[in-house]
Amino acid sequence: MLPRRTSPSSLGLLAFLTLGACLPLAASSVLPLTEQEETDRVAVVCVGEKIGAEYFQNVEGQFFTRTVFRVSESLKGSLPACLQVVTPGGELRGRGQSDGQSPRFETGQSYLLHLARRPDGSLTPLNGRASARRLDNSPPTSHRFGPQGGDMVRALRLRGKGRPLAGLDVTDQAASDALVARVTSSTSTGSITQESVAAGGGSGLLESNGRPRRFINAEQGQPIRVLVDMQTLPTGISVAQANTAVQNALNAWAAVARVTFLVEGTQNFGQAASLINSDDFRLRIQLHDSFNAIDNATTILGFGGGFFINTVSGLGGGIKGKDFDRLTCGYVILDHSKASFANN
Repeated sequence: MLPRRTSPSSLGLLAFLTLGACLPLAASSVLPLTEQEETDRVAVVCVGEKIGAEYFQNVEGQFFTRTVFRVSESLKGSLPACLQVVTPGGELRGRGQSDGQSPRFETGQSYLLHLARRPDGSLTPLNGRASARRLDNSPPTSHRFGPQGGDMVRALRLRGKGRPLAGLDVTDQAASDALVARVTSSTSTGSITQESVAAGGGSGLLESNGRPRRFINAEQGQPIRVLVDMQTLPTGISVAQANTAVQNALNAWAAVARVTFLVEGTQNFGQAASLINSDDFRLRIQLHDSFNAIDNATTILGFGGGFFINTVSGLGGGIKGKDFDRLTCGYVILDHSKASFANN
């Protein structure tokens, strides 16, 4: 767990998230919950097998993935036979967004899902990857804290005494026959029938269509330009401490990677950094969550991500024969209201 009493607590997480925004690996950090705490906070809990997914954009230009699960067991609440779950990130027409809050689901794989309602009524894993646990014997890619998924399923069965625990009725989120047909059709426009999971070879890169993503500033002999929004700061953190934390975090990452950073200054973004889809190749660090990019019910401390172009193969350059998609901008958002960031 991160230290809690001094400004380096912010530094540790910021360094981790900056890595996520600057590389194709979208990062997030979550405080652990007990099984009971997590179950009590969500609308429904179930075991579901992914049968397909599709991407879409909202009116603000954010990318999302709509994943369809065949529900094999209801552990809390009332669920339909096929359920749709919405998570941030996706790609359409050669453009896309990676978001550190999102799990990476594999078609044909079963998951233990702790699902909460989004503001629009759709369902999403409460704490992102930490609330979507693989249910097989391979190393889990989306669960970092607490008991393994299988143990949690057995514990929930015991707690419910053979019946689903009391929860919400989410049958309004049933996947229609038309949606199921779309996500299971290889010819469906804007849909995916098989997503890549963690990249092989220990690269740690999040891939799509076989290509990881990155900024190419270093290849051009240029630094990654950084803007920082510190309109609101965690309790007890001064502007000077925040500036130092940002610079130290960037220096720490530059020391282990072939990149440099140039902090251009502070700016009031006026909206969540995750909404700024720009081709200016900047990294935006937002030291607050005044625009509610992180749901208050979660224990997510912060996350990173970015927008990218994948229209032309290898647009992001190549290393040892590996083509990259090009990141057009990146972002990091911290939830300043979380006690972990306070300098008390």
